[in-house]
Amino acid sequence: MTVATLRFGISVSSRSLLFDFQNIKGLLATGVFFLATLGQTASWTSLLTPNDITVYIPLQGTELDFSSEAFIDQFSQLLVNPNGTYNYLSSTLLSVIDTSGSTSALALVGYPAVLDYAGLGYVGSTGGILPIYFDPDAPIANRTDFVTFNTMPFPRVVNSFNISMNQQGLTAAVTCQTGQLNATSDPPFQRFATQAEIVIDDTPYSYTAFWIKTTCAGEPQSSFSYLSGTNDTLIAMACDSSDGTYTVVIDAQGVYGDMGTMMCTVSPQIQNVTAYYYGEYVSTEPDSAYVPINARMNVTGFSLGLVDGIMYGQGQDRNTIGDLVGSIYADQFASTQQVDYVTLWEAYIQGVVEFVGTAIKVNLAGTDGPLQRQPPQNMMKSINGTAITTTLGWQYKERTAFAVLIPSTFVAVASILIVLFTQFRSRGVPVQHAAFDPSNPLVLMAAASAGGMGDTFTGLTKEHVKEGQKKMVKLAQIGGKVGFVQVDTASEA
Repeated sequence: MTVATLRFGISVSSRSLLFDFQNIKGLLATGVFFLATLGQTASWTSLLTPNDITVYIPLQGTELDFSSEAFIDQFSQLLVNPNGTYNYLSSTLLSVIDTSGSTSALALVGYPAVLDYAGLGYVGSTGGILPIYFDPDAPIANRTDFVTFNTMPFPRVVNSFNISMNQQGLTAAVTCQTGQLNATSDPPFQRFATQAEIVIDDTPYSYTAFWIKTTCAGEPQSSFSYLSGTNDTLIAMACDSSDGTYTVVIDAQGVYGDMGTMMCTVSPQIQNVTAYYYGEYVSTEPDSAYVPINARMNVTGFSLGLVDGIMYGQGQDRNTIGDLVGSIYADQFASTQQVDYVTLWEAYIQGVVEFVGTAIKVNLAGTDGPLQRQPPQNMMKSINGTAITTTLGWQYKERTAFAVLIPSTFVAVASILIVLFTQFRSRGVPVQHAAFDPSNPLVLMAAASAGGMGDTFTGLTKEHVKEGQKKMVKLAQIGGKVGFVQVDTASEA
């Protein structure tokens, strides 16, 4: 071998950094090996050892279609059915309706808020969706209406799974305004109060009956009477219309006076959403690919839930809904942009509409509902989604896997070839030289001082050293010693 090659090998054996620009070939070779080593990963091991992998499983199902003509035509009859939405919303569900509004308002100001309904926790709002009933690996016979099923089998070993579904939701465009409303304003507004007496267990109690009056579609209309022992009242009434919108008047007095008197226009809208199911929690976000459309349906159920919730919230001294909205307003985070009462009420009403939309769907899809879980197919629509699960196994991505294997395969093959080449080149080396350790400086000094390299370097100048590196040397016996000796031809080396 040449002296330069010997020097290079000594550096390799001592694990030194190699920046020998006089040996460009060796420098390039070490650079390739260095980069290949950096690129090594588990590679082949990853193909043999199972790991946690993510599996995406397509889902299909059905739900009610609020935009279908069949549903719009029959919705009014479904509301007044003995098992229909009116009775369902007027039941103990009123407390959940109130909570749905406050949950939406709390989420608006930044609080983590979850609405508990029908065994699920809705983050911020229900989004107006019908929660899916998922039957994993359901047989064909069980794939009926309102059942969501997977179209590909689940892995045998499943740790957990989450679901994302493309569904039809329901929301509302809500616009509230405050102003000086009176008997001559447009629309006209009047507030009334009269003394009332209630006898309970032969004991009379004095109250004041409060109510408000305005015009709906040009006709005078009054709210229900609210009984209270104080002037701390919150009174609401709704004016329904046939165009799918309604107006809500909210009058706040006493401790709620800062809220003022508001006129709110509410337009329920069908909004496609992506629903995410994480165990028992559900969150929704609007699908930006679809523009909301006005819901062409009877809106009485939506206004009924809001107005009844406020009416039944009025007590002898205060109104629970007024206290709720007032506390949310007062407890806003100081670090966030403050929200006024008008914006809070808009969020409250929107949350109520979205929940009522979900409640209507749950009622109509239930076995005790007016459809008795046998809806006409022209009221239904297909939905799809994905179950995301983790399991134990192997994941092979063609291009990525091939690229990952290149560095380790190169290093492995090259290492084998180097060993074979070294064995081939050293096949004639005497056995006594096999233990020579080029990484030991003392061994190198002993080999160089044996006297066989006396004519290798003719001087110490740069030119002399460069010329000497081209000369060939080998290990041999020199006067009874083992050392480097210069040879004249490469064949002798």
